[in-house]
Amino acid sequence: MKRVSFLLVFIISFFILKIKLLAISDISISSYNISPIFDKNIHVYNVYVEENREIITLQVNKEENEIVTGSGSKSLKKGLNVFIINEYEGEKVDNSYTINIVRGDYISYDSSYLSNLTIQGYDIDFSKDKYVYIIDVHDESFLDVDYSLESSLSSARLSGDLFLNKSENTINIKVTNKDKSSSKVYTIIAYKEKNSEVISNISNKSNVKYIVFLIFSIAIFIFLFIYHIFN
Repeated sequence: MKRVSFLLVFIISFFILKIKLLAISDISISSYNISPIFDKNIHVYNVYVEENREIITLQVNKEENEIVTGSGSKSLKKGLNVFIINEYEGEKVDNSYTINIVRGDYISYDSSYLSNLTIQGYDIDFSKDKYVYIIDVHDESFLDVDYSLESSLSSARLSGDLFLNKSENTINIKVTNKDKSSSKVYTIIAYKEKNSEVISNISNKSNVKYIVFLIFSIAIFIFLFIYHIFN
């Protein structure tokens, strides 16, 4: 019975591993960069091409037996073009990737988003529509913040208390789209524990009490000494 159970677990694990290995390994467009860089856990990408570009080829790297739809040669209209790449597990869609291709200028497309935001050592559960992140830091003297832009044509400015000099530190990332018609601010609020400060305060207070006690004891000793001499 144990052998049968072990064999069953092995077979299931093998198929799970095989499914993972069959995942799409890359999505690309010849001569153009997609933003952000492909990651199987990121499902929306943006590409900007010249206004005179009418056809592009959407390339997908996959295993030979993997079923994927949506790749190949694509005709482009001016402005925003949206293409969906579906990855199948059996007859069901297992993963979908959205490719936004902008031909020429397309002001209506709001590209003032981050596609990813990470803080080394912390899990912040990033979402591009979530603009405030609150964390409690410990003994760090610097916060390592990294981010990616949803559009390669956007710009971002990082400012704030990266060196964690205060008990409440605010860090802002302002993302602005190409024509500066739209901007968004992502805020990180880092609360720093005051353990060392509290210990220092306690130590200082203890020192003051000790000095007062010492002066008071010396005064009593002198008083008793003088009293003993004259009596």
